[in-house]
Amino acid sequence: MFVHQDPASAPAVTVPTYAAPKATKPREPAPKQLSPGEIKAAQLLALDEELGEERVAAYRARMKKELEEIRYRQWRDLQPEWEGIAQNAPQQPKAAAPQTGAALKGPLAGAAAVAAGTAGLRFQLNEIQDQLNGDASGGEDSGIGDFFSSLF
Repeated sequence: MFVHQDPASAPAVTVPTYAAPKATKPREPAPKQLSPGEIKAAQLLALDEELGEERVAAYRARMKKELEEIRYRQWRDLQPEWEGIAQNAPQQPKAAAPQTGAALKGPLAGAAAVAAGTAGLRFQLNEIQDQLNGDASGGEDSGIGDFFSSLF
């Protein structure tokens, strides 16, 4: 070590001071640094233990079902003809819905429609014939009663 002194004065005596080497412990290896994936896995394991086995199993089952649904929807979106096939598929009738007179279906509805249409046409043709024949009075055979009588 250099100490600056005035040359007119006596030289200073400097004694170097050295610290005795300290006794050190043998070095322990540094703990292994975990990767982000390992940290996330440890956090999930701790969360699983906190929630309990039953809740975790139920959650995983629900997630599996949702993932299957997502995969199915993605597959279905890739099928362009899917909607046309689904629209043309036969629909199963609802067994719980009772059939009423207003909602007749099948051959009975067709027969009723034909009978009502035919009776209406006959009634109008009869009125036109009566007007052509000069019978404008209406008489007892004309009117709504005649329309319904032609039904039966």
